[in-house]
Order: sequence, then structure tokens, then C-alpha cells
Amino acid sequence: MSDLPPTNLTKTALRKQAMSLRKQLPISTISQHICQRILRFKGFESARRIFFYHPMNHELDLRPLVHQCPEKEWFLPVVQPEQTIQFVACPNMDQLRPGAYGILEPMAQEHPGSCVRPPDIRPDDCLILPGLLFDRQGFRVGYGKGYYDRFLESARQAGQHCVLLGAVPADLLRESLPRDPWDQPARWIITERETFATAPQPARRDSDG
Repeated sequence: MSDLPPTNLTKTALRKQAMSLRKQLPISTISQHICQRILRFKGFESARRIFFYHPMNHELDLRPLVHQCPEKEWFLPVVQPEQTIQFVACPNMDQLRPGAYGILEPMAQEHPGSCVRPPDIRPDDCLILPGLLFDRQGFRVGYGKGYYDRFLESARQAGQHCVLLGAVPADLLRESLPRDPWDQPARWIITERETFATAPQPARRDSDG
């Protein structure tokens, strides 16, 4: 792990520093090593449906996995007008269009199962979370919009869950990060150097009032 500043910094400050550090990393080489680890990860191997993200701003590039595993169903996030996301099937990485924030998104499709909302998540699905930083408990610092946290909380309220994987360069892995009550932790972390399960978090109960 890198010598990033201590975690008494705000998420905003950490976000800025992490983005600067990430630009200095050999992200293409790191991406290749992480892809190889993901291919050997049991939660990925057994999943039929994979939810991932299109890289931007020097993010990890996981797209080679699509070509290496054509038997799986691949989905990318699409931002909705109500500031949520749903995942849309992406059978062809060459047929994408710019969406919110300029991120490439698949076009909406009509066939059943092509759009996945929180209640549609299954235990054997694998969702690869984006993030600028992750810690060893699975918490992350993202871009601050909260799309994934809202998606996962809605799935939890619907009684659904899936394999949650955080992929991150080792230099952007911390021992701990600041967190908010709504943050949803990854259950597994993969870097170019290691794969490990995160510490289990106490079960939360919905308020009665």
C-alpha cells in the first residue's frame, strides 16, 4: 500500500489526492494483472451475469474480461433521470454512446432481462465496484455521487444481494477510510498483488420509526 496521507482527511481531500496519484500509476499494466486475478476469483468464475463499468479518467480497464469470457452476460450502468442507475446488457462493447458525465453507456434494449434494477439482483451475480480508494473493510471513496450506494441499498431493502467485488490498484488500498452510514462495502478486494475477503460488517436493522 502507498504512503497516502492519514484518513483524518475528508473524502473530498482524499478524492483529489487519489485522482492525482492514480494518474502516475502504470494503469494499463495494473489492469492486466487485476484482470488475471479476477479470472481466478471464484465469485467471478461461478457468476453468469457480471456488472462492471466502462473506464474513464485513468480508471482500471476491465474490458479485456468481456472478450476472455464471452459466455457470460455483461452489463454496464446507465444513469436514470431520477439520479439512480440501472444496469443494461452490453453484448457489444463497440456499440456504446456517451451518457451522463460523458461515460459510455449501452443503448437500451427490449428483450427480457436486458435491464437490471435493484430488485432483479441475484446472489450469484458479480458486481465490480468502481472506486478511487478502497480500504481493507471494503469501504471506498468514489466520485461522490452515491449511485452505487443507492443501488445496493435498494437491492438490500428488496431482500437481494450479490457478490460485491472491489478492484483497486495496490497503491490506492488503505487500512481504513472515512465512511458514512449509507456506504455499502465490497465483500472482496482484488489488487494486482492480492485477493482477500473484507472484514464482515454488523447486520443493520431498519428503523421502526
